[in-house]
Order: sequence, then structure tokens, then C-alpha cells
Amino acid sequence: MDILIIRDESDFKSTHPVVMNPQNWLPCYNRWSACMEIADYQQWLRAWDEARKLDKADPGLTLIHAMEELGEVAREVLFLKGYKKDAMPEEHRQSLARELADTIVFLFKLAYQFDIDIQEAMLQLQTRVDARFSEENPGWQPKPGEEENP
Repeated sequence: MDILIIRDESDFKSTHPVVMNPQNWLPCYNRWSACMEIADYQQWLRAWDEARKLDKADPGLTLIHAMEELGEVAREVLFLKGYKKDAMPEEHRQSLARELADTIVFLFKLAYQFDIDIQEAMLQLQTRVDARFSEENPGWQPKPGEEENP
């Protein structure tokens, strides 16, 4: 099946077979759209890297790149939470989105370098946290007088 990312309502006007057949739609971010599964993305990334000989990178360097990107995520969060002053929060939100994506790509790459199915690992994590934290017993609760999102 072809993979198609639906970005907004205008994409639904497409004649693409994935869009035209609602049986192909998957729930993504609480709305119905056609989207790529995690395993599909991991396979695509590996193939993309192989075609460019980027799959030969040392996993240690991949980890260092991921950590570098995470540092950039931290910088943007500091701006957005007001620890660093700047007059352009929307630019920092957009930059944060890019840096999160960069970080995730390197983590997916690290997973495929060690032959880890990241989708399966995430499903196992979901099972563990569902067993540990229920809606009635959340993992974090504010202390009396503490704000939920300081």
C-alpha cells in the first residue's frame, strides 16, 4: 500500500487511492487520516540511508548526533519556558519541532543499526506503562499549591 501523509483538509480532495478508501485511514493525532506507521518509517529511513551509504555510520556517532540534537531541543525549550529571553516565541516553536524531528530520526537510525524494531519496543513500553499507571492512579500529581504546568 502507498503511504500518504494528510496535512490538512485540502489533501482530502486528492484522488489518491489511500485517501479515496476510508478503510485505509488510520487514526493520527485524534483525527482520521492516512499516515505512516512507525515500522514503515523505520524501514524507509534504513532504505534512504542505504541508498546514500549513510547506513555505514558508527552507532556511537549516531548517538552523539542524537545527543547534539537533544541539546538543541533543550535550548528551544529554555526559550519557550522563559528561562532565556527572546521576543519571537513562534520561531522557537517551529525550531523546536525541527529539532525534535532531527532527534527522533537519529534515534530511529540507532534502533535500526542494532536491529531493534522500534515500533515493537514502543508497543511493549505502552503495555508496561498501562500496567503501571492507570487513569485512576496517574504517575504524577501536583503537590498541594503547585501548578500543573509551571
